[in-house]
Amino acid sequence: MAFHFETGSKNGKPSWAPILGQWTITETSQKFLGQGLTAAAGGQSFSVGLAVSNVTMQNGMCRVLIRFSAAFGDHEQAGGIVLGYRTPEQHYIFAELGAARSAYSVGEYVSGFGWRPLVAAGQLQNLRAERDYALEVNIFGQELRVLVDDVPVMQHLLSRPLEGRQVGLIAAGNQEVSFSDFAVSSHRPRASVVMQFAEPYNTFYREVIQN
Repeated sequence: MAFHFETGSKNGKPSWAPILGQWTITETSQKFLGQGLTAAAGGQSFSVGLAVSNVTMQNGMCRVLIRFSAAFGDHEQAGGIVLGYRTPEQHYIFAELGAARSAYSVGEYVSGFGWRPLVAAGQLQNLRAERDYALEVNIFGQELRVLVDDVPVMQHLLSRPLEGRQVGLIAAGNQEVSFSDFAVSSHRPRASVVMQFAEPYNTFYREVIQN
């Protein structure tokens, strides 16, 4: 599959900006250091990380490798992909590994409320540290599909279309979470045109609709 980045970078590779938490970012990898703004869930307090890219996508596929540095069980930790980002205070969607006390989950950020899960699946105990997991999210309209290591694990229908277009990464916990091989394949919307095959419609189609 050929990956297409809609970015402003001259070399075609995405640029990154940390929004929440402390990160180490290189040209090929992004690492959340487990430090920053704290949140609470299940009686535990942990750091939250958010980094956004200059990649934009409304329909298509986003994929990244995720590696956790600590074992699951005693600490809250998660890592995933963010879709529909505009600002830290506005609504966005994310798919994660390790969140909501489950292996796989889809959640949303709600202004004035915070982060909350929408749907979850899989036992958390099946995730392992020091192993690369390929997380892939496909979105078409409001239909969201999540794959892990090329295996479909979840499907969810969003209650509304994405409000923003930026793609990013989200992480949680007090341990390091590493990301690599970030890739996006953006699918442009398609439309059907019903018209007469005669002038002036042919010219209008070529110069306005087709372009």
